[in-house]
Amino acid sequence: MTSLLEYVSILDLLPHPDGGYFKETGRSSQVTKSATGLDVPLFTNIHFLLVEKHPSFYHQIKSDEVWYYHDGQTLTVHCIFPNGDYKEVKLGRDVKNGEVLQFEVPSGVIFASSVEKEWALVSCMVSPGFDFREFRSFSRAELLEKFPEHEESINKLTRDE
Repeated sequence: MTSLLEYVSILDLLPHPDGGYFKETGRSSQVTKSATGLDVPLFTNIHFLLVEKHPSFYHQIKSDEVWYYHDGQTLTVHCIFPNGDYKEVKLGRDVKNGEVLQFEVPSGVIFASSVEKEWALVSCMVSPGFDFREFRSFSRAELLEKFPEHEESINKLTRDE
């Protein structure tokens, strides 16, 4: 198996502002309008390597995001839907026990991701394409006020104030 450091080097990954490592691997030459009216690519792709000590904190984007599992340990996507429902999805190779190889996070869902040990390598495709102007992160207090029933997950997957 390829190691974390080998993947970072071979795939030329950079530190991700929200935890882990990433590199954009594709951007459509076709342009479309985003949910907020911006001109964005039809889709964008990244490799994303998440490590145990640096989860991807709760955030929201205005597009659908499809996650594809590649290697490493199980990665959990934590979703809080607009109606307050919470869902955990395990991406990994143990499909006999409920893990999935891909998962779509619908636009507008507040989500985070984590690995319990070591690291996981995934790819993400966003359509309409990702644009940081449509990225929103959340404070712990903000999420706890709106979704107090998810306190444990929110405390674990938001930055300290």
